[in-house]
Amino acid sequence: MRVELRITSGSRAGQRELFEKSVISIGRHPLNDLRFDAERDPDASSRHAEIRVLGDKATVHDLGSTNGTFVNGQRVMGERALFDGSPTPLAAGANPKSAPVLQLNHLYELRLSKQEQVSFAVTPAKKSPSAGSYGGLVTFKIPASGSYRVAIDMPFWIDVVSNGALVAANDFQGQHGCSSPHKIVQFDLLGTRPFFLQLSNAAPDSVRLTITATPARKL
Repeated sequence: MRVELRITSGSRAGQRELFEKSVISIGRHPLNDLRFDAERDPDASSRHAEIRVLGDKATVHDLGSTNGTFVNGQRVMGERALFDGSPTPLAAGANPKSAPVLQLNHLYELRLSKQEQVSFAVTPAKKSPSAGSYGGLVTFKIPASGSYRVAIDMPFWIDVVSNGALVAANDFQGQHGCSSPHKIVQFDLLGTRPFFLQLSNAAPDSVRLTITATPARKL
């Protein structure tokens, strides 16, 4: 099976590599198949992880990395299957009252509405949508205050709303023109009240999205 790996952050953001082999090693060591820079990519360990391919199935194995290996926001303990999960289909709301509740650490495929038919909780930060764009709203709760990430697979605008105001993003990873995920946006969220997540200026009428706690970084 041919495996394409797309790099969305770090010194090689935007690059991709194709492999046709049974074991793909990942890390900063020069003998790895997918190599990261020893100085500019400190989050990657020397021998970080492996992807093992058997027929049309693949698994990722963490090799005792310092900062961990994550799939859809969930840390891999030992090994984790890839390419075998399907997102949960769900219709995003067209107004705050109809916004469905999302669970953390879960992959969704959200159906959106024409943006002119959507009434947002707060005016999106991007105030000039493209013609024919789509949008919608969802809500989510967090178990405790902290840093959380929203990962999306398409180039569109996202806003988090708390107490009637937009929450400023404090980090961004991604690259124009890439996908799966297209970008990851990080927010510091306070309190356990429900938050709105607003999606706007999307070109397609469905998008994939997941919300996860930001992994703790080990130095």
